[in-house]
Amino acid sequence: MNSRERVLTALAHEEPDRVPFDLGGWSSTIERIPYDRLKQYLGINSPTNTFCRDHSILEDEILEKLGVDTRYLHLDTKESGVIKGKIGQTTGDNSYVDEWGVRWAKPETSYYWDMIEHPLRSASAEDLERYEWPEPNEFGPLEGIEDQARVLFEETDKAIVAEPFGAIFEQSMYMRSFAGFLADLHVNPDFATRLMQKVTQTLLPHIEEFVSRVGDYVQIVDIGDDLGMQDRPLISPQIYRKLVKPFHKRVVDTIKAKTDARVFFHTDGSVFQLIPDLIDVGIDILSPVQPLARDMESDRLKKMFGEQLAFHGGIDIQRVLPNGTPEEVGQEVKTRISAFGAGGGYIAAPAHNIQPDVPPENMVALCKAVRRYGEYPIDG
Repeated sequence: MNSRERVLTALAHEEPDRVPFDLGGWSSTIERIPYDRLKQYLGINSPTNTFCRDHSILEDEILEKLGVDTRYLHLDTKESGVIKGKIGQTTGDNSYVDEWGVRWAKPETSYYWDMIEHPLRSASAEDLERYEWPEPNEFGPLEGIEDQARVLFEETDKAIVAEPFGAIFEQSMYMRSFAGFLADLHVNPDFATRLMQKVTQTLLPHIEEFVSRVGDYVQIVDIGDDLGMQDRPLISPQIYRKLVKPFHKRVVDTIKAKTDARVFFHTDGSVFQLIPDLIDVGIDILSPVQPLARDMESDRLKKMFGEQLAFHGGIDIQRVLPNGTPEEVGQEVKTRISAFGAGGGYIAAPAHNIQPDVPPENMVALCKAVRRYGEYPIDG
């Protein structure tokens, strides 16, 4: 069974020869610093290319060594490794303004880019109408993307994942500020709804064109919107259903009108209360099923939702991957495969991007353990 067949079999809730393994996506890749360490550990000397602020684009040589069953179609606004945005490339203070008008900065002492300016923080409803919203081509060039997809489809046996940008809830927070938008949902819901409408109207042409170009070649379309904290959802199920869910439904319906690919939805944190709504929206794959978040126990999720959803991720990056021994990493992988793997419906992956505190020995142990413990039948 080849990689594409393996992934499709698992997504059909049937048992392939082994649990498929994913690395390289928007929320399942390796950050640049640990990726460089991994390449040094493996004796590979090559420049690292990144997308979306230091997420590594994993090279085929690495993907083959690690036994990864997927390949990704990324879009980005970088040129020659330089972040570029609405007002040009990164400035002298190591900040830039993205296509939405949000300013990001990365202090010299930090591993991460943070938002420091929100263009609609003090906006009125009238300001939303006057704002200069991005054009679809600002999310990355689509010219030739169908050729990239066709080559991957015809010249590899991997499952191909398309990644259009499709975060409605998060992008609204980025524009307004986290506290401001969450307050709007409670005290100014008309404004919050209009802002999400504007974000959706901006994104849908991009999503529709992207998926129209590649839909015949891809097996998964990856979107997401972070809805959870460590111990609860960011918003109540009632507010989600009333205000946010209709926009997610529009995005998923747009994708499914253009392709037979499965829709993958990324949301961090404790989202147990929202899972029935995500199923109703039309989500096929839920990621990253963060194992240490409240109410997100792997066996419980599988028992309650395993007939309706496939699961992706689950391998703890908060404690075990950064702090455990390679043997403990192997046990963590075995635990997740035992919980999620029976009957198919599981793609093994870390429960988000691998961070700078993860040693290369543990990354290799993760990959080896998926092969070791992922053979069907699964030993529960």
